[in-house]
Amino acid sequence: MNMQPSSLFRMLASIAAALLLAALATTAALAEAGAAPKPQAQEEIVKFEPKGKYFSVQIPAAWERREFEFMKAHELYELAIWAPGTEALGYVIFEVKYFASAEKSPERFILDQLGSSSGNGAKEALIHGRTVKTLEIAADRYPPLGMQGDKLAVLRQYAVYPMGKGYFVLSYDAPAAVAGKYRPVYETMLDSFTPQVAEKEDGQQEVSAEEYQLLTDFFGNKYDPGKQPEYFTWILKARAVKGMTLKGAAPEPGSIKIIEEQTGKIDSALLEDYKSKNLREYRIKDKIQVKNLTIHSGQNSQREDLGAFRQQEMQMSRMSHLLRYEKGVTFSGIGFNKARTLAFFHVSSYGVSPGTGFFVLMAKEDGRWLVKAVAMNKVVIY
Repeated sequence: MNMQPSSLFRMLASIAAALLLAALATTAALAEAGAAPKPQAQEEIVKFEPKGKYFSVQIPAAWERREFEFMKAHELYELAIWAPGTEALGYVIFEVKYFASAEKSPERFILDQLGSSSGNGAKEALIHGRTVKTLEIAADRYPPLGMQGDKLAVLRQYAVYPMGKGYFVLSYDAPAAVAGKYRPVYETMLDSFTPQVAEKEDGQQEVSAEEYQLLTDFFGNKYDPGKQPEYFTWILKARAVKGMTLKGAAPEPGSIKIIEEQTGKIDSALLEDYKSKNLREYRIKDKIQVKNLTIHSGQNSQREDLGAFRQQEMQMSRMSHLLRYEKGVTFSGIGFNKARTLAFFHVSSYGVSPGTGFFVLMAKEDGRWLVKAVAMNKVVIY
């Protein structure tokens, strides 16, 4: 077929125009669906590793980033990076957090996130052979207190990596309208994230799921002034628990007598199970599902955030030992009867005056643990 150059040019121009229109239509459709071009295609990606060498991850080289190192005081490390060109409520932030405390659990982290937002619950995903819990939450951002403005719908995504001690969290927080645009950066971080800390537990045995449920129900019981000792009300209201059970609290005859006067004779198998559970210590993690409850790790330690002069001041004070230490309660191991309907344990306060200790008998009724009898065996007024 012979064609004049001008005709051929017009035909090629028409084809080019059609292809351009098709490309524009495709781009518009992708943009409308939230599938914008991947930001990392235009960004230099670099490998990042903190000084503590807790992990490595690939992130955009030019983006603003900040590190927060709280390992010594709080066993916590944070890395935050911000997408350029985002400001005010429209910021886009990516974070890597390492909760290194042995008492910290992924279960509590997920519970806390779902407690204040709407989401479909956590799902399990396999990322490079590692089982990770993922979570997607729709929430709102509000202007800072005292400032005017409308709320902004945001999408938050989390990937929680359980470790032998503590866990990692990779998160992505962006306005819902642009969440798809920046998600490739989050995917790059997930694909490249490599933990560099111990993968296995330290061998310390943890309390059981049944015991976590009992402890959760324990704090839900109300103080009964007609049946329970005066200072037991502080125990029920406490919102801090030592992260290790205390072994060796043997029930003396006087305490057993007080409890049996309220409930009848205690099953000998229950007491034997209690004694066997108190031959060793058990770890308590933050799986007790009580709002605002914290777990204090390890031994009581002197506060590191106070200067030397203040430390000397406290040493001279009659109440120095109370000021230096955190306040909370310590549980013994928990004994059960064979039917798993009765439980016996010891609980004591620390860091407060008076310091008190109690033996407690609980019964499971309609699926919930209730306090049935309490006997005080210690009171120390400082």
